[in-house]
Amino acid sequence: MKGLEQSQKEPYLSFWGSVSEDCVSWLFETYSSSSFNMIYPAPKYGDDPTQQICDAIVVCGSTAILIEAKLATVRADIRYSGDYKKMRAFLEDRLVCGTSRRVGVAQLVHSLDRITSLPPSALPPWPSGIRKFIPVIVTKDDIGSSWAVNAYLNKRFRQEAKRHKKYTITPLVSLSVSTLERLMKTLTELPFAEILEGRIQEEDKKLTRPFEAASKYAQSGVPGKLSVHMEILHGLMERMTADFGLTDPSSPAQDTVK
Repeated sequence: MKGLEQSQKEPYLSFWGSVSEDCVSWLFETYSSSSFNMIYPAPKYGDDPTQQICDAIVVCGSTAILIEAKLATVRADIRYSGDYKKMRAFLEDRLVCGTSRRVGVAQLVHSLDRITSLPPSALPPWPSGIRKFIPVIVTKDDIGSSWAVNAYLNKRFRQEAKRHKKYTITPLVSLSVSTLERLMKTLTELPFAEILEGRIQEEDKKLTRPFEAASKYAQSGVPGKLSVHMEILHGLMERMTADFGLTDPSSPAQDTVK
């Protein structure tokens, strides 16, 4: 980023932002059960297909999960500064309000306001049976699943969100994409809505604890059973080996001891 001209920065961020959004949808399409989790990548409004509702929507029965995927990474001088004002400014700028355009929390508030107020003709077919909405922010950075961040984002969401008599709007949930990967094994057997509501309804109702500490479904450590990840990695290693003309080093047993 530092080496890019000003005119190149926005296209660069836009490209990787799209990759981040596609990654979240791809995880659901690849691993989760469509019987429990129906994924709608980059959903559009029925009356204006040029306008996107949010980055992805997962429908679990009568519950719709609105997802915003965020590329923002906390710089080291902010992350380790010990200055809460710097961290709050980062959260506000990159995950709550934004500067020149809506981001994160503000995007979800706007989307919920529109979905719950527009006539059915202005919406795609899927909202017709929805009675509950769960707003979710997925971050590339592990900050989404860390201490206190979810509590702050939900506090700001509650300050901005309107009440909707016909619908239930749950607290906002945040998690990192690595945490989402750890949930994929469970999402072959359970709805995403059940996992998120479990996170909301556990003893940590203020949402201050890390996602992995507050949810029984998100195991810490390396995500398991991501078979397609491993296939892609194996293919990439084979291509790189061929492109660079690499060969395996001789094994210790073949070495001659002098």
